[in-house]
Amino acid sequence: MVNFTPTNGITPQTITVKAIDDAVAEHNHSSSITTAITKSNAPNYPTTRTIGPVKAQITDNDISYNLIGSTTTITEGNTGSQVVSFTITRDGETQQASSIDFSFGGTASVGTDYNNVNVTGTGVSATGSTINFAANATTATIAVEILGDTVVEPNETLELNLSKATATGTDSITGSPLSVTVQNDDREITPTPTPTPTPTPTPTPTPTPTPTPTPTPTPTPTPTPVPVPDN
Repeated sequence: MVNFTPTNGITPQTITVKAIDDAVAEHNHSSSITTAITKSNAPNYPTTRTIGPVKAQITDNDISYNLIGSTTTITEGNTGSQVVSFTITRDGETQQASSIDFSFGGTASVGTDYNNVNVTGTGVSATGSTINFAANATTATIAVEILGDTVVEPNETLELNLSKATATGTDSITGSPLSVTVQNDDREITPTPTPTPTPTPTPTPTPTPTPTPTPTPTPTPTPTPVPVPDN
């Protein structure tokens, strides 16, 4: 309560209202301070006289960064590439510029399983592994090409980590690390066994029997009669 007396009635008095410095990314916001005459003996200042409110603007200084992915699983394919993307959204005091670092981990290997990391977004630039947000920029997208191959291998993971976020006040990161599973679609080819041919049996020839010759009978000669001489 502020008191005005006949001796200080025209002297301005200051009311100080302090905003609480929290760690919540909540954008800029405002609040109205209202005043009223609660007691008066002066006829020109009745308690019913309306006094306009004073609007106080609170500027937030905290920034939150949230990470989401376009998918949690992707099939690698045999050739070419497929794109998986990660989106970083900024919330809170986005009227100030800020930055955040990113890095990849997991079992996938750069150059063999993925490459061509590209950062895009309105008011967004990348310096190495640091993403820079200009004032009023809110969204950055990281696109990664997943490479197809014909190598039989286990499923692999590609993990994106965020770190070193900046803000004038308090920075916070949610959704990190974020992992995508790269599914292997290659299989070992089992050769078709060559059948072992069944040998054709060689028939055992049936021997031709040798005929037993029938002996030719020796003819018995007919005896020639001996003539009897006449007496």
